Amino acid sequence: MRYLSLSPVSALRGYLQCGYASERYVCRGQVKDSLPLVVVVVVVVVVVFLVVVVVVVVVVEEQTNAMR
Repeated sequence: MRYLSLSPVSALRGYLQCGYASERYVCRGQVKDSLPLVVVVVVVVVVVFLVVVVVVVVVVEEQTNAMR
């Protein structure tokens, strides 16, 4: 469970390491703890995506209003 206390970047790095070196994490019994990591990474990606979409929409709206 120690991965859950880290930042999203560290969590993502730990998840990627678990994916690339899964046998080592299986031996250490870390695979169970990596499942919440997947959820955390997905939530972070969705939130970042939504923020980017909102920013793009706001910028496009302001540019459209400026052209008029």
